Amino acid sequence: MPRQSGAIRDWAALRTEATGKVHQIIKITEDPVSGTVSPLARAGLGPWLRRPLLDTWTVLAVHSLDRLTRRIDDFDVLWALFETERKILVSITEGIDFSTPGGLLEARRRVKLAQAELELIRRRAKAAYDAIVANGQYAGKQFPFGYIPARREPTGWILIPHPLYADVVREQVTLRSALEKVYCGAAVRVSRW
Repeated sequence: MPRQSGAIRDWAALRTEATGKVHQIIKITEDPVSGTVSPLARAGLGPWLRRPLLDTWTVLAVHSLDRLTRRIDDFDVLWALFETERKILVSITEGIDFSTPGGLLEARRRVKLAQAELELIRRRAKAAYDAIVANGQYAGKQFPFGYIPARREPTGWILIPHPLYADVVREQVTLRSALEKVYCGAAVRVSRW
């Protein structure tokens, strides 16, 4: 993230030079989470959006809007906070200063696009997962006890019985099945108050 933090530092220096007002960076936070997690819930940024840290800054400069959020609902919550607290949001890559009249409109458009892109990514990932499962392949998630993933030629993976634990699993299944047959009927007593 040195490239992103460098861009933020460059922006602050250029802004100071252009306006004559010092744009001092108080803190650069880095959250190694997706833009799908609410900014308020992030370990690095969240505390700066609440008091007492909220009172220590004026401008929140982000490298790009999709790093801040990819959900329009989260953006609306942030925007309401910024308006109430008289904070300014700037997206450096997109060159959007939200203190300008067209800034909010452009930001909402970009967040909606990021949200749509995220939905497309999720759909493609789900379609790929569903295709793998429909093809009888192991999809790479957690596998049940007693099985292990094995390479399936020419491509993909399948689950095969574990050489050590398969017998234990078969024994447990047989035992459970026998118990279910024995205990399939039960007498129930209902107490009256």
